[in-house]
Amino acid sequence: MADSIIIYYDYTCPYSYRAACWLRRLEEAGRELEVEWKTFSLKEVNRSGGEPSVFDRQRAESVSVLALELAKAAQAAGPGVFERYHYRVFEAMHDDGRKLKASDLLTIARDAGLDTGRFEVERREGVWLHRVAKDHREGAERWKVFGTPTLVLHGEAAVYLKFTQASATPSAAAEVYDALVCLARCHPELVEIKHPRGAS
Repeated sequence: MADSIIIYYDYTCPYSYRAACWLRRLEEAGRELEVEWKTFSLKEVNRSGGEPSVFDRQRAESVSVLALELAKAAQAAGPGVFERYHYRVFEAMHDDGRKLKASDLLTIARDAGLDTGRFEVERREGVWLHRVAKDHREGAERWKVFGTPTLVLHGEAAVYLKFTQASATPSAAAEVYDALVCLARCHPELVEIKHPRGAS
């Protein structure tokens, strides 16, 4: 039986990308996973009290929010489209170190198989921003998500992770996962672990 994981992410977050790489290694280790990616806007979390919400359609366009809107459209288009778009955006931002523009994101989405013309029409209607906001608010309200990546394991326990790097091998990824599941499910009293030395 597959392990169920919901992961709240933001493309601008390097820790979200490292968690994505870790999950890929975990699958290479032979673990069967059902991963559901849910959008969580760090721009919304970090806005000052006087600023309008990024989910306000009248607000100036944000590239980071556009990346999440395209992700929701790619998910609706099918798992193949989403996976191609999802990992290419992560890689462009974090492996290639590119500062992506709106046109770059649309090109990546188009190359992944998304009908970007239709997306633009639906975006103007607020379809995809609404879905990004829905994920974000659900995470904040139900799971108390405050940052990314936050994983919900087996629909029971939410954990916030920060990897300095992805696990080096599939077996190492599996070892981290098993320890994480044990701590999250069996020890809810443990809310934070940090390594004061060696973090980068």
